[in-house]
Amino acid sequence: LASTALTTTSGRVAVKEWFFKFKLLKAIARDTPWSRGLLETVAQRLMDELGIGLKFRLILNAFLSVLTFVADVVMAITLLSRGGALGTYGAALLACAILNVLSQVLLFVVMNFVLLASSSWLTRTRLLLPILFWVKPITDTILVLKERKGLGESGIRMLGFDRINQMFFQGIPARVILAYMLLAEPGVGSLVASCFVTLSISCIATASLSSSVNYELDCSPRTRREDKHFSNYIPLESSRRLYLFLVMFFQALFHSALRSLACALLFHSGLSLFLLVSATDIFISVVAKALQGDIDFGAPVAGYFGVSVLIRAAMKVLTDHSRMVELHHPRAMGGLLWTVNDSLTVPFAFLCFIISSASSSGVPHSDVVLPLLTVSSAGWVLCSGLFISLLAENKFKIFLDRTTFKQYCKRKFFSLESSDENKAEWTLMTNPNVWRSFRSDVRDWCLENWVDWEYDAPSWFKIVDGHYRVPPDFIPKLDALDKKRDTHKRRSSMSVRMGAKRATVKFPSIYKKAEAEAKDIGSVKFKVAAVQPVSK
Repeated sequence: LASTALTTTSGRVAVKEWFFKFKLLKAIARDTPWSRGLLETVAQRLMDELGIGLKFRLILNAFLSVLTFVADVVMAITLLSRGGALGTYGAALLACAILNVLSQVLLFVVMNFVLLASSSWLTRTRLLLPILFWVKPITDTILVLKERKGLGESGIRMLGFDRINQMFFQGIPARVILAYMLLAEPGVGSLVASCFVTLSISCIATASLSSSVNYELDCSPRTRREDKHFSNYIPLESSRRLYLFLVMFFQALFHSALRSLACALLFHSGLSLFLLVSATDIFISVVAKALQGDIDFGAPVAGYFGVSVLIRAAMKVLTDHSRMVELHHPRAMGGLLWTVNDSLTVPFAFLCFIISSASSSGVPHSDVVLPLLTVSSAGWVLCSGLFISLLAENKFKIFLDRTTFKQYCKRKFFSLESSDENKAEWTLMTNPNVWRSFRSDVRDWCLENWVDWEYDAPSWFKIVDGHYRVPPDFIPKLDALDKKRDTHKRRSSMSVRMGAKRATVKFPSIYKKAEAEAKDIGSVKFKVAAVQPVSK
């Protein structure tokens, strides 16, 4: 059971596969129905305590993150020492690494502003030093691995902002710079092998991050439970799931190599042409989202039109260079747009090769570049076919879905299966422009339940009330609040009295004995204390 649980997504699935492997266990489960629930609980406990698959992916991605950073910095210093044109490339690589560190510091300060503001300079230095020397991936991984509970959620966060931020600010531009240098600079000479190794490490790190994020987000129990329509494309069977993970890794590897080489070829044709084609590609993607009426991004900070456009453009670049399958969700690019963008990867690479061939300088090292393009394209097409064949049953349709994020939020809000927490997540914690079409329904929902939330104080309500700007007209006025609070008090006191009354009916002897003891002692407080536990 333990070995099966290591490669599955939940305890229920682990027990199901275990029964499938050993036919005798089916007979035992049929004779003892209670054993199945017991085994599912045991399997889930094993997964929570061990989590070897997630731990391996966390350690691997942390190692590749540090290795990519070190390789780029070492390559930059080597090129700077050569001077001349190579020194310019080295300065560009070093600028990418510095930009990555500065963005990580800014992200950390924004997310932990309250903690840093109330801390001493020594504490601030201790917290920021791992980022400045780029050992934060290792320290974060060690902290996460020490946790017994919540490893999955922490792991997903670990594979989130930090790694994607590094890929966006350092990994993608560094790969394009190295690929262009190998094409355009004949003076590279003995550094060809070093450049190729650095470029390969960056591509492998991107592919590992992309496939790990896809796997963790889709296999998350919460995602599989609350977002069944747009997730669950990774099958339940352990063998197919492993094959699909490997296919996603290799396809992302070929994808990043193709895009980096295509951008280098386009850049070799001229800077103005490179900027024109890149800007046009991003512009078409943003316009396609605008024509769908889905330009507004979900984050509350994207309430301004310009911020939403910048985020949409960043998602387009991230999709182009990483092939992150999770971006097919309506909150990102959307299924149909993601599929169209993904299918243009190989044609775009060969189009860049044709444009570079038609330029005055031609394609340098064409005897190497063309076979490399052909092999990468063939690998990408093969992985695409395997990806489609390994998907869970009837799940390819989600990659052709045209649901916008506004429609998705509306569907979530009016769904009978959605709890108050789910409704708040897709309305109050989301960009108000997204749910403007059904704002009155959200307002009525808040006015009806606000006092109940204040009284019950669920954890999600504390987050909404403390960190998000709830419109003033969504909160009941003071007189209405006082009236509903009085109603709550009357209900609570009535429930206490009714509980005591029910206790006298069901357990008269116990009640009389407690009251007699209270009279003997002569304490009114003891009388109340003696009666109340009986009502429970």
